[in-house]
Amino acid sequence: MDANYNKWSYDEFIAFVMLYAANADYEIVEDEKELIIGKVGEKEYKELLKYSNNNHDTENINIILDLKKKHIKTEEDLAELFDQINEVINADGVVNLYEKNMNNALHFLFDHEG
Repeated sequence: MDANYNKWSYDEFIAFVMLYAANADYEIVEDEKELIIGKVGEKEYKELLKYSNNNHDTENINIILDLKKKHIKTEEDLAELFDQINEVINADGVVNLYEKNMNNALHFLFDHEG
């Protein structure tokens, strides 16, 4: 994984968004972790987690919005992204208030991003 996020692949971008959503309740459970590892592998999962943890929330949101411009070109792409987000926040069978709010916030950001 390249430290320069502008060089991240589509799968790295999706995994980063999934990681961001999974961490909405400040806990990434094993089922969520396994889904993300399935996207990019364990080594890249750990690198993405470290990268995310070293940033402020605003920085992670800006990364997501920057990479959205690169990787999400159509409504179908956006729907696929939200399918991935929903899959990870539903991974443990419980969607708590933090995860619901994260999903709503990401929808709002993507719908109103200039």
